Amino acid sequence: MQMETPAERLRSLLPQVFAPQPKEGELFVKLQVVPQVIVSIPLVSIAEVSLVMASEITPIPNMPDSVLGLFNTKGYVFWLIDLAYFLGFSSTLSRVKSYEMVMVRAIPKQHSDDATPTTNSSEQLIGLAVHHIQGSFRMPASDIQTSDAGMKSRITSELLAYVDAYILNTQKPLPILNIEKMKTRLIELGQAT
Repeated sequence: MQMETPAERLRSLLPQVFAPQPKEGELFVKLQVVPQVIVSIPLVSIAEVSLVMASEITPIPNMPDSVLGLFNTKGYVFWLIDLAYFLGFSSTLSRVKSYEMVMVRAIPKQHSDDATPTTNSSEQLIGLAVHHIQGSFRMPASDIQTSDAGMKSRITSELLAYVDAYILNTQKPLPILNIEKMKTRLIELGQAT
C-alpha cells in the first residue's frame, strides 16, 4: 500500500477547493432593533453597513422623532432613521456617540451574479440606525413564510405594517422588513411636517 505524498494529496484536493459550490437561498442581514427584537433585511437591499459618529448627523427641525437627521457619505446625502423608534419601540439610541447604520436602497437592485453592492444616481438611500448588526446568513425559500398566520400576536402593529414574510428556520419566527413600504411611510411623514 503506497501513501500519497503531501504534494499529490494537495494536487488531488485543489480542484475541489476552487470549484464553485452552488449555494441555495437568499442572503439576509440580521438586525437587533432593540435588545428583545430582531428583524432581517434582504442583503440585496443593502448598499452599505457602517458606524456613523453622532457628530456627523445634521438634525433637521420639525421632523418626526424617528428621524435622526441628514447624513453625508461618499457624495450621497440621505436620512438617518432610528429604526426602533420608527417601528414603535422605545429607542435605545439616545445620547450615543456612534450609531450602527445600514444604508438601504429604497428600491433594491435586481439579483445578479455580482454580489458587490453598487449604487446609482436614481436610487433612493435610507440609513437605518440600529441597536446592533448581528451579521448575514443564507436562507432557502422553503424556510420563508409569506403568510402572517399566528404572527400578529407576536409583534407590534407598527412592525407588522412593514413585514411581508417571516423566516421560520430560527428559534422564533424572524420578520423580514419590506424597505419599499418603509420608504413610502417616511415620505408620508415628511410631507405631513
